[in-house]
Amino acid sequence: MEKVSFGKWTATALLTPHDFYSAALFNKALAKITARQAALVNELAPCLLTSDTASILEKQFPRFQPMLNHWQTNGAILMPDLYGRMRFPTQPAWGEPRSEFVEFIWYALDIMSQHKDFVREAQHVAKVWTEKERGVGVCDWEQHITAIIASRPPFWAIYDVDKSTEMSAMVEPRYSELVNLWDNSFHMANQYSAASLAIRFFESLPRATWKDFRRIELVENQVSIADSPSHSRGLIPFCRFNPRAHIDRIVNVWKVAITHEYNTTVEPLQTSTIMKGLGRWILEAVQLPQRGMPEGSYRLVLDGNPTKTKSAEAHQAMNQAVGLQAALDLCFDRRIFSHPSWFERYSRHYYYWGTLYQALQELEHGKKKPLINCNFETGILPSLEKLIEDRVGWSVGDWLQEWEDHQTQPFETEAPLPAFLDLHPFSVASW
Repeated sequence: MEKVSFGKWTATALLTPHDFYSAALFNKALAKITARQAALVNELAPCLLTSDTASILEKQFPRFQPMLNHWQTNGAILMPDLYGRMRFPTQPAWGEPRSEFVEFIWYALDIMSQHKDFVREAQHVAKVWTEKERGVGVCDWEQHITAIIASRPPFWAIYDVDKSTEMSAMVEPRYSELVNLWDNSFHMANQYSAASLAIRFFESLPRATWKDFRRIELVENQVSIADSPSHSRGLIPFCRFNPRAHIDRIVNVWKVAITHEYNTTVEPLQTSTIMKGLGRWILEAVQLPQRGMPEGSYRLVLDGNPTKTKSAEAHQAMNQAVGLQAALDLCFDRRIFSHPSWFERYSRHYYYWGTLYQALQELEHGKKKPLINCNFETGILPSLEKLIEDRVGWSVGDWLQEWEDHQTQPFETEAPLPAFLDLHPFSVASW
C-alpha cells in the first residue's frame, strides 16, 4: 500500500508467497466451513425450527421463506448433485449473493442454538457424518462440530498462517499439506482483495485517525478470494465513523469482475459467466445502504478499459439474459405456464440472481447511480412485457431452450486484451 496521505489514499492488492499460502488455507476452509454449517442447518431445522423461530428468520430473510416452509412441512432439502449424490445444494446460493445465503445460515444457527436439544442433535449429526465418511481421510466431525458452529469469519479477514491452519483443521486436516498440490492441479488463484487489505490497515490505526481520510481508492487489479464483492461490507464501520470520506472501489470488468464460473475448472467465456460475474458485484453494491453504508460514502466503479465497446457488449448480453430470466419468471407467476416449485426454479444450472433485473432497472433509471458507476455504455434492459408478447404461443420448453441457448452463447475478449483463457488461466478456489 502507498504511504498514507490524508487527501487521497490508494490501496492495491500485493501478495507474497507466504501470503498466498495463508490465503489459500483461509479460502478453502471458509468455503468448507460455511458448506458444513449449511448442511447442519438443513439437517436440524426440520426438528428444531418452531413456527416462532421460523417467523423471526422469515422477517429477516424473506426471500428464503420457501426454504423455511420446506423444513417445517417436508423435512430436509436434498437434491442430486452433478455426481448423483443427494446433497443440500449451496450453489448458486438459491438466487441470492453468497454472502446473503451465508448470513441466513449463520442467523439460523444462532436461533436454533437456543433450543434445548440443539447440542445433542448437532452432536448426533456430526457422529453420523464421521461414520459415513470414515476411511476417506476427512476430519472427525464430532471433535470439531462445536467450533464449526461457532465459526463466523468475516469474508474479508486476513489471517496469519497459524490461524488459517487452525481454521482449516476443523474441516480438513490435510489442507495444510495439499494446498499447493491442489492449487497447481486445479489451476486456482489465491489473492486477497484490495478492500480486505484496506480494512486490515484501517483496523491497525487508532480509530481517531479514521476521520483524517477523505478520498480513498481501492483498486482491485486481480481476482481475489472469499467472495470478493461482499468485502465492501467490511468498510461500513469505517464509513459510519467517518461519513466525510468517500471510497471508490475500482473493479476492472475483464481482469476481475468476469471470471471462471466453476470452482475447479477453466472454461471459455459465455453469457452465463458474464451474468454471474457482473451480477454479483452489482447486487452486493446495491445492498450496502440497507446494511448501514452512509449515502455518498461508497461507489463501485466498473472499469471497462481497455475495451469499453466490448464491455458495453458484455453488459448488454447480461441485460438480455437477465430479461429473459425475469420474463420467464413473470410467465410462471401469471400461470401462463405450470408454476415450478421454488426449488426447481432456483436449482437450475443457469439461474442466477432473482433480484438482478430490478437492480439493473434502478441503475438504468439513475436511482443507483451514486452507488455504481460504469465508464462504458450499459445498454438497455429489454421490456418484460415485450419479451412475453413476442413469444405468444411458445411452450415452456421453447422458453427454456432460448434461455439456455442465450446463457451458453460464446463470448470473447478483443485486443489489446489477450484471449479470455489467457487472461484468466486460473479459477477462484472453492467459490
